[in-house]
Amino acid sequence: MTEFAPGEFYGNVRERVSSPGAVFSSLSHGTGGRLPRHAHSAAFFSLLIRGGYRERFNRTEIDYAPLTLVFHSPGLVHSDEIGDGGATFFTMEFDARWWDVLGMRRPDAAFGSSHPDLLGQTLALYRHQARGTLGPLEIENAAVELLGDAMRLPASEERSTPRWLGRVVDRLEAEAMDGVTVGALAREADVHPVHLTRVFRKRYEMSIPRYVRRKRISEAIRMLGCSETSISEIAHATGFSDHAHFCRLFRLQTGLTPGEARQMLRGASRAGAGSPHATYELSLSPRSRGEGDARHPRRR
Repeated sequence: MTEFAPGEFYGNVRERVSSPGAVFSSLSHGTGGRLPRHAHSAAFFSLLIRGGYRERFNRTEIDYAPLTLVFHSPGLVHSDEIGDGGATFFTMEFDARWWDVLGMRRPDAAFGSSHPDLLGQTLALYRHQARGTLGPLEIENAAVELLGDAMRLPASEERSTPRWLGRVVDRLEAEAMDGVTVGALAREADVHPVHLTRVFRKRYEMSIPRYVRRKRISEAIRMLGCSETSISEIAHATGFSDHAHFCRLFRLQTGLTPGEARQMLRGASRAGAGSPHATYELSLSPRSRGEGDARHPRRR
């Protein structure tokens, strides 16, 4: 029997993004057929994007339809059947380190989930991978939120805004351009990482990675409008992994390339139109550019 290492699957792995302790993959099976019994060394979620699929393990059988999301425990032995038209999946694998980081017992089963939060988070990550905008902070935050929800860790209610959240936001404001992590923020607050991500999302109606992205893009716009710094240098200064990653996320949020934004900002400045940076902030609604955060905010 085959046991696959993280990032390995039957079928054609078309895209793969790796980060410490996690691998996200998009894969496809072109035609129908049966797959032999096998296992995966890491725990993983599988989301069927299109096609049909059937999975058997122990005495359980799961028939996938598009947008079926299934969690698999590490080492689970299963055999699968691909639908006649093939199948396309998005998978998220998490290795053993996360059970220690989150203080959780390793699961020993698999289960399907129709929880809208889990599905929404997974679809947002799939879109980020397809656009090439998936970074280490998004992956770490996904591990914390997805595994916390999947393992049904109980929620601890905060009746008012906790003092520790102010310390977290202060650190985000100070270190957004650096390699901030959910783990470091949780240690700063002295709370569990899952509790941190839940409270932050509830109070700010967005995930920690999205908060950081908006802060970085805002600073990039300021630099584009008031300096001669090159776009590559701005990308580095605002914490993006490279020029291409910066340009993809910048366009996703603003609808403009950094070069187009620089021309507009300088034109507005020459015309005396006030602060172009403020104009940008007012024009950017939370979802106007399909930023793809996982959960819908509450409407006020």
